[in-house]
Amino acid sequence: MLSTDTGLDRRLIMVAAVLVGVGGALGFAGLAIGSGAVLAAGRRWMRRNEVHPRDMAMQTWRQTREASRAGAQAWRAASPANAQGPA
Repeated sequence: MLSTDTGLDRRLIMVAAVLVGVGGALGFAGLAIGSGAVLAAGRRWMRRNEVHPRDMAMQTWRQTREASRAGAQAWRAASPANAQGPA
């Protein structure tokens, strides 16, 4: 059924709108299923893990801080001001 004033086929426009709606609904369903799977995997990982994520983060932060401190000390020790040249 061709609209005389715009030259558009209304039936094709309606079919396109329905297909877009169905595609959106399928996309939303896929997003919901995928999100549920990721959340379930995260819960399983947390239950299986012996260390609480907060404690793991604190331990990693301590290690990072100590490594940074050691690197800075090594850099200072190797700097030309501390190097002993010929007297």
